[in-house]
Amino acid sequence: DRELIMQLSQIYQQRLELATELGRQEGIVQGKQEGIVQGKQEGLVEGKQEGLVQGRQNERRSMVTYLLRSRFGELDQELLGIIEPLMALSPEEFTPLLLHLSRLELLNRFGERT
Repeated sequence: DRELIMQLSQIYQQRLELATELGRQEGIVQGKQEGIVQGKQEGLVEGKQEGLVQGRQNERRSMVTYLLRSRFGELDQELLGIIEPLMALSPEEFTPLLLHLSRLELLNRFGERT
């Protein structure tokens, strides 16, 4: 009886170790899969946010360009050069400036300083 109990005990111990190892491996695989899914979700969220930011910048650029063209016609290099600095302002800030300041005032205020 004692010998049988010892053999069963060893078999039980081996099975327990095997089950533990299999459980650990399954946990690793599941963890990797969940990590991949979470990474994809985070990537999608980040991509959407970047897309929104880019869309807003494009919209702002279009607005500034439209207002400059409406006031001054075809845009030369000097006027093209003030688009980026104007985009740093909110629409509430740049719209009145573009509607009321002269070309020279805009260039003096937002043009490159050399």
